[in-house]
Amino acid sequence: MKNGGRRIVWLYAPGYFPDSGPGSASHISEVSGIRVSPRPKPPGPASAEFVRLSEETAIPPLPLLNGDQFVIEDAAACVLVRRSEPPHEAAVAVKSFPDWHSVYAASAPLSRHLLRHLAKKAGVHLYHDSPQNAGYANGSYLTLAVSPAAGKRTLRLPRKATVTDLTTGQVIAQGAESFTVDFLASEVRIFNLK
Repeated sequence: MKNGGRRIVWLYAPGYFPDSGPGSASHISEVSGIRVSPRPKPPGPASAEFVRLSEETAIPPLPLLNGDQFVIEDAAACVLVRRSEPPHEAAVAVKSFPDWHSVYAASAPLSRHLLRHLAKKAGVHLYHDSPQNAGYANGSYLTLAVSPAAGKRTLRLPRKATVTDLTTGQVIAQGAESFTVDFLASEVRIFNLK
């Protein structure tokens, strides 16, 4: 699993509890390959705000889970997200190994913005640029459920295809690598790809 250039995303506390014995942050480090340590509990309520530091677009706040908290302390890991509260500890980081990449997030679930960023870095094909829209695809069909706003949406295909709107039977594009369709507010459309 840790080979082939894969990017593996670890959430919160992978491996925290071994087969026997107490849970430990050292087990997280062993599984993820990124050194983490327990985060001392601050007085008062836990903050649920993280802020993105090192990439080109803002990532909305990520929630903290109840329970033990962890902080990344690996100098060889590239920090993607830091906590907005002092002392601004690393909360999401990536570390490259000879044949794979480890991404550890001290928070879960991850925002759709951060997941899209990680997918793009891993070479996953992204059909559209708007995280507000929900897309579903397989080799023959592509479905897009748009956000409440009406308007044009451009969809990119992983290969050239003839695109047919399954509701109307209309051929939208032929031999296309991308196509643009005008959507109504909150509309869902299904396209056949041949």
